[in-house]
Amino acid sequence: MEVLEEEEIKEMKLKQRHFQNLKDLEIKEIKDREREEMERKAKNEENKKNKLEIKNTTKKFQKKLFARTLAKEYLNNLKHNTINSLIKMKFFQNQQDLQYYNNINSSIQESVTKLYNEEGVIEKKLNSNYIMIKFT
Repeated sequence: MEVLEEEEIKEMKLKQRHFQNLKDLEIKEIKDREREEMERKAKNEENKKNKLEIKNTTKKFQKKLFARTLAKEYLNNLKHNTINSLIKMKFFQNQQDLQYYNNINSSIQESVTKLYNEEGVIEKKLNSNYIMIKFT
């Protein structure tokens, strides 16, 4: 009888170990799945952040490009139109006034072009040169 009890106890312990191993495997699988899901969520969040950053950067560059294009388009014929407008209004009394204006304007334009080539569009310098043109 004792031998049967010992065998039963051994068999029960074997079954317990077997079920404990199965339980440990299931727990490990669950933890692995949870870890994989968290990694996937982290990747998705990172991808969303990257996409948002790219979108914001693209918008920023589009705005800069639009502003630059608009400024170039506006300033493209500004000198010619201004001179024609001033001539029509008979602002220049003689040829010397016109020549003086052209000399000042070309020197200002050269300095603005130099600044543009060195550092890009510098709005403050452009504005101060515009004021200088306006009052000279």
